[in-house]
Amino acid sequence: MGLAASAVSLYTGFVGFLVFSQSFPDLPDYSVWSIRMSIFIFVVFSFQGFLMGSKMNHSAGALNDNSNWFIPGWSKTVGDLRVLHFIGMHALLVLPFVSFYLFKNTPATLVFSVFYGLLTTATLIQALKGRPVFKTKKNKVVSRRNSYYSG
Repeated sequence: MGLAASAVSLYTGFVGFLVFSQSFPDLPDYSVWSIRMSIFIFVVFSFQGFLMGSKMNHSAGALNDNSNWFIPGWSKTVGDLRVLHFIGMHALLVLPFVSFYLFKNTPATLVFSVFYGLLTTATLIQALKGRPVFKTKKNKVVSRRNSYYSG
């Protein structure tokens, strides 16, 4: 799985290089930039999968006690690297869709892309600190010594 995912990510990065290095006169600028930024975010956060693969676990901060959210399966008690992986992978869908149907404007597309990248980065930091994506009343307190930041 890891080999195939790495190959797809590298190939998408190559496609991104081609999209960044060429012009597309038939497409509006906002569409081209939404595609460029979505590929960039996808490639950067697809390689976050190496964190999960290197630890052979998607939980950060402690072992998951199987108290997961019903549909996505994300942990309610510890940091879960699948959250940011999900957000980063779906940049390929979200950014062009929002740009084409809502913004139709290059500066708005770029600002939204930056905020989308910041959201993904924030969820990475939150997961690495061992905190779940949504705080509930029943969340356990996880010590920092069990997080990815500790040695």
